[in-house]
This record gives sequence, C-alpha cells and structure tokens, in this order.
Amino acid sequence: MDHNSGALTTNEKAIIISVYFYLQKNIDKQVIKLSYHQDFCLYKEVALATGVNERTIARVLAKFNKTREFALPKQDQQPPQNFNSEYVNAIRDIIFSANQNCL
Repeated sequence: MDHNSGALTTNEKAIIISVYFYLQKNIDKQVIKLSYHQDFCLYKEVALATGVNERTIARVLAKFNKTREFALPKQDQQPPQNFNSEYVNAIRDIIFSANQNCL
C-alpha cells in the first residue's frame, strides 16, 4: 500500500487493522507474549507489510480499540446474477474432474 502524506481512507484503515490482527494471531503461536514490547514489534511488522508509518498504525489501532467500531463505506449491491445452467454445469464438471485428479 503506497500512501502519500495525508489522511488515510477508510479502506486503508481497514487494511491496517486486518493486517495487525492477522499478524497478532499468527505471531502469538510462535512468540512469548510480552505485551508492551510485542505491540511495538507488531507495529513494525504491520508497517513493513503496509508501508504506513508506525505512529500512524498506533493511532489507527488506538482509535479502533477505543470505539471498537469501524464503518466501511457502503458498497453498491449488484442485482443477483442469473447464469446459464449449461455454463454452471460445465464449470462444475471441470472443477469436479480437477479435484478427482488431485486425489
């Protein structure tokens, strides 16, 4: 994520939070939890993964922890798609045969 100076978008904040919790979940399995020190290590890891400054990451996470809410922008919902049943069956057969070949 390449970011110029300025305010982060909602999606960029969501990425930071997602990466932080993903790393936290996976690092906890390998590293002894050292609370304060571990947070700074995680901030560095998130900074490396996202390209965002560690202080910015700390601010985003502090705000998230304080409010525990994060409103993503509403996405325009597309109407349900009706697919041709011939295509659906053809694709299903291709996936099924590929799965059988893997076993």
